[in-house]
Amino acid sequence: MGMNEISRQFGIPSRTLRRRYAVKNKTKLTMGKHPVLDFDNEKRLVKHILKLGEQDFLQIGKPYAC
Repeated sequence: MGMNEISRQFGIPSRTLRRRYAVKNKTKLTMGKHPVLDFDNEKRLVKHILKLGEQDFLQIGKPYAC
């Protein structure tokens, strides 16, 4: 899929896509409050949670005994 097609499909100016692709832009920008975790730590946390899910450690939806 080319840049122009992606631009039309998602409504992002093609020049913006080309600029961000050229500099390998990987920063995560927010419009509101600043996140608690930076981008790298958030990726590590997601990776860890997915790893726990693969090992059936997470039991989402089941109540915990208190």
